[in-house]
Amino acid sequence: MVNFLNHILRAAKKYRTGIFCGILIFILLFSLLAVYPALTSRRTPQAQGYEGVVRIWQIDSFEGGKGSRAAFLNRAARNFEKEHPGILFIVSSHSAESAQNSYLSGDVPDIISYGNGIEFAAELAVPLKNCFFPFAKSDGKTYATPWCRGQYFLFSKDGDFSDMDANNTVLSQSGLAQTQLAAYLEGLRGDLEIKESIDAYQDFLSGKYQYLFGSQRDIWRFAARDIEVKVREVQSFCDLWQYISICSSDKGKRDISEDFIQYLLSESVQKQLVQIGMLSPNYKIYSGVNNFLQTAEKKTYAFQGISVFISRSGWDDLKEYAGSALKGDESCAKKLQNYLL
Repeated sequence: MVNFLNHILRAAKKYRTGIFCGILIFILLFSLLAVYPALTSRRTPQAQGYEGVVRIWQIDSFEGGKGSRAAFLNRAARNFEKEHPGILFIVSSHSAESAQNSYLSGDVPDIISYGNGIEFAAELAVPLKNCFFPFAKSDGKTYATPWCRGQYFLFSKDGDFSDMDANNTVLSQSGLAQTQLAAYLEGLRGDLEIKESIDAYQDFLSGKYQYLFGSQRDIWRFAARDIEVKVREVQSFCDLWQYISICSSDKGKRDISEDFIQYLLSESVQKQLVQIGMLSPNYKIYSGVNNFLQTAEKKTYAFQGISVFISRSGWDDLKEYAGSALKGDESCAKKLQNYLL
């Protein structure tokens, strides 16, 4: 190409007529336009070889452990890409509100990772292959599966949990978690104070409350400050599941998304959940004599739960019924049974 352009320039010098120069300039410009795409593509080698882009939304609807779930998904995606050249995963972090707003504006990802209370997930999720989970199925098909989980815990500095009541216990509210429902099913009763998690944690530390009804996040808060507490696992109910669903209508993206989910659920990847302080839905991954998460995962609980696809209005009703049931409202206690699985 360079020799061809030099040839044209030499000809222009030899024949210094306006018409001929105009023709040569036209040929030169046309030639440059013809080779421009090839020239620019060589300058952006990072765009070469990718056959598709898969977009993942990580939606934090409840507190995690000690690290970012979005960062964990991103690391898993990078490793998965090494075995699947031509595919690029883009992981975006969302709150429940920002995800809802993006969805309403017409933005739809290929994969969503989310907890309870994300209403639009029911409209987007497609059936998964080789997956079964009781809180994420409809008409015999499973539309989501958990890739990590949290758990509720009871904490005390010196009590034995036998005298817990509305006067000495604070409930820690984490995002869209149904904390009052968990407390009711665990047997607590009364007009219990419910506060945002960090406020509940600080009030417990200050001695305002003898007991804290919290989660795995508090395990790591105490560990970070080297504070010794007594811990008991909540065994009756859990809605702290981090689910994953496929939303894409493109068959190629669906297939690669299925492969990625199976990779995410593999034992080798699940064991890495210790990095972010979360529990695995399927494997025992913790060790250590005083590790309370290890104690929790060793036991098999018949957790009750709620459908991940509950509507937001249904979620609001459930929260209201649970709060009233805690205070002794038997009619609301009966209504709770319509939601539990």
